[in-house]
Amino acid sequence: MNTNEPVNSTLLIDEEGIIRQFTVTITHFSNSKIPTVTISYRTTDIDSTTVEKPDWVETARKQAN
Repeated sequence: MNTNEPVNSTLLIDEEGIIRQFTVTITHFSNSKIPTVTISYRTTDIDSTTVEKPDWVETARKQAN
């Protein structure tokens, strides 16, 4: 028999509205076993990566107009 399954989560958002960290923990009670799953997401080094535009971007823009 399953009982209530607690879920805890934390969301950290900076002043610019960027999610810096998200964590959720789920505990499942079933047959006297208590497995817990934790999922974490973290955003770091925003704007520290430089990516060149692919060659096809200008062609796609011209075709869109």
